Amino acid sequence: MARRSFLKKRVSTSPNLYRTVATKFLLNKILKKGKKFLAIKIVTDTLTFIKTKTFISPLFVLEKAFQNVSPKIKMETIKVKEGSSYQIAILLNKYRSLNTAIRWILASSEKRSEKHFFIRLGSEILDSYQKIGNSFKKKIELYKNAAANQKNNILNGVYDQ
Repeated sequence: MARRSFLKKRVSTSPNLYRTVATKFLLNKILKKGKKFLAIKIVTDTLTFIKTKTFISPLFVLEKAFQNVSPKIKMETIKVKEGSSYQIAILLNKYRSLNTAIRWILASSEKRSEKHFFIRLGSEILDSYQKIGNSFKKKIELYKNAAANQKNNILNGVYDQ
């Protein structure tokens, strides 16, 4: 027989959290070991941190940051019969590019030195919004790599940021 009669239901404090696809993707990427309530708390704390820093709608800042970081292409290595390999650029669809942007933002926010994760994530999102963060630099590096390997590529006009 159970020792407790009922568990308390946990209710999300922010109803507007799930309105956009980007916040759903971010929430599912932060989610670890099934602890969705903790992921929701991190995302809501991040959004309130962004709102206190910018006084703009945090969902707008989040969307713009993801838009600034998301790449249109990815580099893929193709091997030729002679044993040499080439890197070519391949176009990404919008969900794959958004997923890549979220992965880059989370990876660069984990490398930051602030104490709490929501502050690190919020700072990285603000830097990506202003086009100065490490994740934005990663996108610029990808485009430079694609421009350097342009002779191998089929897509010639995609290297504009």
